[in-house]
Amino acid sequence: TLDRENRRALVRGGVLPGADYATYRALESRIAAQAHGWTIELTPPLAALPDIAVEDGTLTATAISSLRGMGWAAKRLGLSITLRGGTPESREMAAAILNEMGVVPSLEVGGSVMQAQWATG
Repeated sequence: TLDRENRRALVRGGVLPGADYATYRALESRIAAQAHGWTIELTPPLAALPDIAVEDGTLTATAISSLRGMGWAAKRLGLSITLRGGTPESREMAAAILNEMGVVPSLEVGGSVMQAQWATG
């Protein structure tokens, strides 16, 4: 949707092979940087969320990037996220990153690997 009067573009992103939500977020930022004076909002396609990698009790750089992308996507899609598994500490670390993005995830006990999923209710 293009609103010339308010200088705003709402764009639905198609599936880009190999792209995660961090990729779509970066794409939106690049487009916005070139569209001076316009508000650009890219709505990414709905996709499964990745597992969250933790090494030596700390979120990996890839996990942090993925969480920021997920938080951005959750806001664009109007959805919430559930973090299941991992340790209570790792879930709290991941939740803090999502909180910075304006998303309050549900936290659930699960297996040893932390999984992110779209909340279903």
